Amino acid sequence: MLYAGGQGVTKNEVVAAQWYTQAANQGYSTAQFNLGLMYANGMGVAQNYDLAVDWYNKAASRGYAAAEFNLGMLYASGQGVPQELAKTVAWFRKAADQGYVAAQSNLGVMYAQGRGVPQSNVDAYMWFEVAATNHSTTDAGTRERAANTLATLSVLMAPSEIAEGQRLAKAYTTGETGAGGDGLNSAESATPSKVAVAPADRGEADKALVQRAEVAITDKMKDPDSVRFSAVRVVSGPRPHPSIDLDLRYSILADLPRRVCGYVNAKNSFGGYVGKEPFVGGWRGTEFVVVMAPAEEEYFAAKILFYLQPIAELCGDP
Repeated sequence: MLYAGGQGVTKNEVVAAQWYTQAANQGYSTAQFNLGLMYANGMGVAQNYDLAVDWYNKAASRGYAAAEFNLGMLYASGQGVPQELAKTVAWFRKAADQGYVAAQSNLGVMYAQGRGVPQSNVDAYMWFEVAATNHSTTDAGTRERAANTLATLSVLMAPSEIAEGQRLAKAYTTGETGAGGDGLNSAESATPSKVAVAPADRGEADKALVQRAEVAITDKMKDPDSVRFSAVRVVSGPRPHPSIDLDLRYSILADLPRRVCGYVNAKNSFGGYVGKEPFVGGWRGTEFVVVMAPAEEEYFAAKILFYLQPIAELCGDP
């Protein structure tokens, strides 16, 4: 990362690619994605779309939304893979389901133009609506473009079609079935049995708590404008203290009656998204305490022990 962005060292994309390769071979999804990006753009390495696809696939297999989106783009252009618009749609959908707003907007384009899917203004409207109202991301530019496209598309649609598109968008964002043909599956929308979860939009107090957490985390990021959140929720009830603590922060959070849990993703100094990382936060008196897993933790085993496992114990599964 430092060599790629020239932070503290002379910028050297060749050396950056070498370090990314070492990390990528150890299964680090951020490095896999960034290495794919370098091969796709010929940065520090000879441009090679075949290798770009290979590394994107490795990152995508770990649920890296930006890699899923980029694979969709490559299948659309036929670079490194045969041009297959159906696979473009499939990869966009995977990224869209993680809240990746560019994928949501692009799905709207695919349905509007009938590329890789049957042409459907209703489904196009649904995806543009989902993108335009995606407040888990700070990508205001994409949201605005989706909203503008939505307004243009509406002129071509009957009121009943618009109403159906709005219904599908609401069903998708709330996890109901029937959204975009299949909705969210039960595993994604299930509530953990041992942790009481209140949806983030239930009550002004929960909204304020979520907003404070997002502001606190955004302020910590190198590129605040790129920050996007997913699976943000309010978890209620005290929890057992994790065996591994960080400056007593986990113990403080475990005792709180309500805490915010979710995932955050943001761009690194190289300009690539680092991948979703979990966080947990809450108020202790007048202090807002927040802990999130560091994207650049050098030792993955340490990351699991000190961050991923304790956060999961406090939050349960989204």
